Amino acid sequence: VDCPVCKHQCYLKDIVENYFLRDCGTEAAADSRDANQCCTSCDDNAPATSYCVECSEPLCETCVEAHQRVKYTKDHTVRSTGPSKSKEGDRTVYCSVHKHEPLVLFCDTCDTLTCRDCQLNAHKDHQYQFLEDAVRNQRKMLAALVKRLGDKHANLQKSTKEVRTSIRQVTDVQKRVQVDVKMAILQIMKELNKRGKVLVNDAQKVTEGQQEKLERQHWAMTKLQRHQEHILRFASWALESDNNTALLLSKKLIYFQLHRALKMIVDPVEPQGDMKFQWDLNAWTKSAETFGTIISERSSALQATAPNAQIQRANATGPAAAGGGVKQVSGTPQVLAPLTNVPLMVPNRPEAAVSQSQPPPLQPPVQPARILTAPMVKSGAGSTYIQPMQLQLVQPRGLLQMNGQLVLLPQVNGTQPHMESGPPFWLAPLSSPSISASSGLRKLNGGVNKQYAFATALPHATCSNPQDVATYLPMAQLADMRRKIGPFGALYNPPNGNIVAARPKTVITPRGNYTEHSEWRLLSGPNSLVAQLTARTYGQNSCLILFTFNSPCSSKCLREAGRSNIVNMTSAAFLAINNNFKAFVFQKIFDYDMKPEVTRQALLQAWHRLRNVPLLRCDNNGCQDCAPVDPRNNPCLAGKA
Repeated sequence: VDCPVCKHQCYLKDIVENYFLRDCGTEAAADSRDANQCCTSCDDNAPATSYCVECSEPLCETCVEAHQRVKYTKDHTVRSTGPSKSKEGDRTVYCSVHKHEPLVLFCDTCDTLTCRDCQLNAHKDHQYQFLEDAVRNQRKMLAALVKRLGDKHANLQKSTKEVRTSIRQVTDVQKRVQVDVKMAILQIMKELNKRGKVLVNDAQKVTEGQQEKLERQHWAMTKLQRHQEHILRFASWALESDNNTALLLSKKLIYFQLHRALKMIVDPVEPQGDMKFQWDLNAWTKSAETFGTIISERSSALQATAPNAQIQRANATGPAAAGGGVKQVSGTPQVLAPLTNVPLMVPNRPEAAVSQSQPPPLQPPVQPARILTAPMVKSGAGSTYIQPMQLQLVQPRGLLQMNGQLVLLPQVNGTQPHMESGPPFWLAPLSSPSISASSGLRKLNGGVNKQYAFATALPHATCSNPQDVATYLPMAQLADMRRKIGPFGALYNPPNGNIVAARPKTVITPRGNYTEHSEWRLLSGPNSLVAQLTARTYGQNSCLILFTFNSPCSSKCLREAGRSNIVNMTSAAFLAINNNFKAFVFQKIFDYDMKPEVTRQALLQAWHRLRNVPLLRCDNNGCQDCAPVDPRNNPCLAGKA
């Protein structure tokens, strides 16, 4: 369920009663009742001074004495209804088992309040504390945690303000570069008009991409800030309250929320980069066709020539082509770090690279005009830096690369495509429909014995806004699937419904035994389970997700010459599906591929043999894109040596 205050998701089993509010309401009701209550045991209408728990009757002083003399009622529990003599907020709570015994002890072993009799019997030999000691110790620890979170919250507020300032600076940079470019165009005659507009667009793309990232970071920080403020308000309220019982009953939830908030990492705001336009009027009136290059002081530069273009890495060796190479402003160039470190709650797209053939560059007779990026000097308290930006435009294939990240990559056979805006948020809840947690699968050994795979086809609208996902994947159908694919070798292919599933199967032949992997069983044949699924649901308009618990193995599933090869099957199954509505998802790396003899590079190359569908790794924290080609930075290889 979603919290109506902080909008954070939590499990129903973790929700506890708000004892602070409950006790406040109970005490107020009791005070109101006692103020006008008369004795109901006699006809004198005398004001009630006590209350019999067993008889559920208010009693006056005379009736209390009579109540305690009569043999039948002398053992009843009679409580005073007058003003409490105890400290405000210390309402006595009685044991639910031993009705006459107050809860005066706290069992450390069981983490609960107990009475004297319970501690001597059901909680015998357990570690315990008296109520006053337990309250004192817990208040000290809670106060320390609240102070730590308060300090962290102050830093978050500061970072949020810095991000907002950076957003304004990026907008100013964009406007300034546009003015410089347009002024240059006015001075280099009519033939530079077209090229000048290209430079304006290039600068705009750089700043818009950076501004978008900063906006996402600011949004994430603001969301985390609201979450921390809610936790701080509640914890401070609990500390300021004198209701010791409610504090102890709620301490587990308060501790959990405080610890989780403290673990959320908010990286400091990275300094941004300045950008300016530099040009030579005399040179560019003679070489208009090669006008303009955007480079960075500490990054690689790209010369975009018409009609050809090429990417040159900053650490490339050999001399640059005349007039079109890497321009180093100062020092040794180095590859830029990512623009920002986005907080934990926002998925961070990993770095990617593109390789393509490079035709010989055109060589203009003079040095071309260029747009340079350089660090801004810090100028006084409160000012910030502008981190250098990098723009690379590859004209033949229309690829835009910013700070080493592919923003737009058309899907090409043999290339592992990115999800355009990162993995969609609807993949996380679909990546594991409680199969391993509530069925016999959790009792199996590792490796292929624990493997399973399923495919689901949904309408585009459901994947874009998965509020009605239960309509197409009802709990009854998921429970039926869990039950039927428990045995090794099982298949799940109902005549109706939006999901199919498979378990691995051992095939016995005279030449020996082999295993059909679950992915192969879903995809094999012209009338495969996936083909049947799309045919009976939405065809080419399906939102098609294929999930496998273990990643497709490099030795069989992704070995193109192997018997269990799924590369071509996968390509055929996803070829006609819209790129925004398909994904091949796995949860953990296959056990064999975790061995040291399978290198990160070899495993990544095997994964990238999958075509026509993005490969993602998803868990309860979200999804990671497996497209980056650098095995050192690919997030899907997390945990792999």
